[in-house]
Amino acid sequence: MRRLSWLVWLLSASACLVRVPVQRQAQPTPVAVGVWLESAVPAPDEVTRALGQQFEERNLPVRWAVADAATPRAGRHDAVLKAFPDITLHAAIELRATYFSHLNGRYRWTVHGQVTMSRQGGTPLVERFELPALLEFEREGEAVAIAQVAEGIAKRVGAVADAVLASTVPSPKPKAAQVEPDFIYFAMVDRFANGDKSNDADVDVSNPTAYAGGDLAGVQQRLDWLQSLGVRTVWLSPIFGMRTAPYHGYPAFHGYWTYDWEHIEPRFGDAKALEKLTAAAHQKGMRVLLDFVVNHVGPDSPWVKERPNWFHHLGGVTDWNDAAQMVSHDVHGLPDLAQENPDVYAYLLKRAEQWAPLVDGYRLDAVKHAPLAFWSRFNAALNRTQGPRFELLGELLEGSPQVLAQTQREGGFTRLFDFPLHGALNEVFCRGAAPLKLASVLANDRLYPDANSLVTLLDNHDLPRIASTCQQDVGKVSEAMTALFFMRGVPSIIWGTEVMLTGEKDPANRAPMRFVPHPLQKTIAQLAAARSVTPALLQGVTDVVEVGDDRLALARQFKDSVAVLLVNHSARPYSPASLSTLGVKTWRAVDGTETDKASVAPFSTVLFTAAGARGRDAAVSTRTVRFEVAPRALAEGLKVVGSAPELGLWNVAQAPSLVSGYAEVTLPEHAVVEYKLVRAATGRPVEWQGGANRWFQVERAGRPIVVSWE
Repeated sequence: MRRLSWLVWLLSASACLVRVPVQRQAQPTPVAVGVWLESAVPAPDEVTRALGQQFEERNLPVRWAVADAATPRAGRHDAVLKAFPDITLHAAIELRATYFSHLNGRYRWTVHGQVTMSRQGGTPLVERFELPALLEFEREGEAVAIAQVAEGIAKRVGAVADAVLASTVPSPKPKAAQVEPDFIYFAMVDRFANGDKSNDADVDVSNPTAYAGGDLAGVQQRLDWLQSLGVRTVWLSPIFGMRTAPYHGYPAFHGYWTYDWEHIEPRFGDAKALEKLTAAAHQKGMRVLLDFVVNHVGPDSPWVKERPNWFHHLGGVTDWNDAAQMVSHDVHGLPDLAQENPDVYAYLLKRAEQWAPLVDGYRLDAVKHAPLAFWSRFNAALNRTQGPRFELLGELLEGSPQVLAQTQREGGFTRLFDFPLHGALNEVFCRGAAPLKLASVLANDRLYPDANSLVTLLDNHDLPRIASTCQQDVGKVSEAMTALFFMRGVPSIIWGTEVMLTGEKDPANRAPMRFVPHPLQKTIAQLAAARSVTPALLQGVTDVVEVGDDRLALARQFKDSVAVLLVNHSARPYSPASLSTLGVKTWRAVDGTETDKASVAPFSTVLFTAAGARGRDAAVSTRTVRFEVAPRALAEGLKVVGSAPELGLWNVAQAPSLVSGYAEVTLPEHAVVEYKLVRAATGRPVEWQGGANRWFQVERAGRPIVVSWE
């Protein structure tokens, strides 16, 4: 029984391994490695031998760096890099062991490890782990405990090496972010405009679940409306042959229940209508994206019986945290296509290539429900046949920037929608969250291949409309819109946002368009115009100028062009004094007014732009942040979890433990981080600290952050 409990504990301690296949290199690729023990003694031979075997499996000859005990924790990875500047792979391994308890005549220790590894020029990957060790004698200490789990340490290091190598294996590269202005507008075809009444079928504008009669001709006729807003890209909902009848009360007008990719749904028009629409958009300087669905077919599709081997037939998703179910089970009852079937893949690619010449790109639906390997292959094929300017915009409804970054990098997408920022924008401007939440999300831009390649949004057709989330308060929506157009990436809105259409769920959030004047139109047009002529808003990196519980100042700068967003949710005017360091003499608001001082009224948000700003040091420094528990006696089982990857990105399993009353993490200077304590005692439910999230900004002079459960 004792042996069984030991095995269970050992397996649970290994649950965070990076699950990437062994990445053996075709040619010997040296790796520089330094190993530090807290006791400042050399690493046990068992550890270096096991590490050497792991690296040998990957064809990585080891060059051992001298682990100088005087090297501070924050500088150990850099020390390895400096010792071997001509080697492309560098790893710093830090180990320590702490006594845990006396159990059944054995002395139980916990070995804590951290691996920091990178390919030269890339962002280091940091992995922390804990392994149990049982010693026979009380006199045995740290070195013996570490030697006992040498194989476990080496396997964790090997997994990190695989992750680093996998992230740098050549794969279809997404296009570089466009530097020309862009602004995406989503038009659900049936709900937008009826331009050809001859193709109307089952139209009943008084019934929110019936067809409204919108078609491709209607979109074409309303291009002037879109141009007046400053729209540069029109994204259309699916227009292919589809299920047209409701399904268990849910309407079909949206087009996402595809039956036939070879023909356009007659209600929407035909190939000629699509060709005319795209040509007309090009004449006005706009592009056209077409929604393309590859995950599923519509309910009761004849294909399920006619082509049974094209589907998984595994039933609906029952566990939304199960990665396998997410890509192989039916989502909301929709028959799930087996993209790994060569016939399915060939069909989807052939149809994508059939329609590609008539548009400028695809918006690719339900990315998380198809295998990443499929996307990599599919997108690479389209990139080869259609060229690098053909847009591949993926919809991955995901809150983790790490997952988004990996998907974009490995899937070969041009862009992905930025759902982490979407959540923060809604929280801050509609639900009263502190403005600093925006800064904490933007602090993770370092994880993306290029944060400017993201597509930002306030809502979409699957979510509550921003007007409803903001309680139909035009002022709040205007603030959110101002922030949207300031942010890095490409802004996007959906039909009717400019006239404050409301609705929280289908079909209310998919109501037909109303072409009536609204003050928000002017706001959007002014923001789009300012963005189109301000280099800082197209290419600038985001910096936090000032941050507080109810105020936030962000700046983006590219050469001498600068843009500043001031968010003031306090009862007093706000004008950050530190903006004077930019040397700007005249600030311009988006409405064209000029001022010598950037300031914002209470409960308002303003975007300013300027030229002639002083250059700034673009180098990013890191600082070690130390968390200390007070009182220390209450530290057992505590972890600090938060918005940065070093704090687990709100994933308790990946968060650092407060061992011996403290934890240290290395973070970018000036980054804003939200966090909380959690109690994660073995065998008990995770308990979260009550109250609002705590936060801090990483300071140059690192002072300990004292945390308390109370």
